[in-house]
Amino acid sequence: MTYSHSNIIRYRAYGFRAVSARLYPALVREPARALVDTIFNRNRELCLVDHLLSGKSKVHHVLVRVQDLAGKIHLFCIFFRNSTLLDTNNLIEAMVPGRTWTGDILAVRAAAKNNVDGVVHLCSNDDILIDFAVRSLVERMTRGLRLCIPVYPVFCM
Repeated sequence: MTYSHSNIIRYRAYGFRAVSARLYPALVREPARALVDTIFNRNRELCLVDHLLSGKSKVHHVLVRVQDLAGKIHLFCIFFRNSTLLDTNNLIEAMVPGRTWTGDILAVRAAAKNNVDGVVHLCSNDDILIDFAVRSLVERMTRGLRLCIPVYPVFCM
């Protein structure tokens, strides 16, 4: 896709950066680290995740809070595509036995100060927390339970 000169000028006010994320692709057996491009201006930061998630269906997202054993709350933004037209995710089937998930899942750490409008790099111990959050989210969604928005789900370890 080509950009005209006016588009370049219009987007000059925005900044770009990449943050690390955890990707659960449909056709592999291990999650992977991926870099997610973000675009931000003074008051918002948006993740550009369309190129990382396979398929043409709509990208959904949910903000999840995970409370660890020490009582600290961690915020994660989980992006996913779930449609019957997408490939079955073998990784999620291995993580959550008896549950079928179609499509990819991507998790990013949300910023603690402004939990809706920013994301930060993953820490070294976030993999365990994200695995727990994804497992709990998939279990809840495949049972047919709705996620209450704007009351974000809290999963305690």
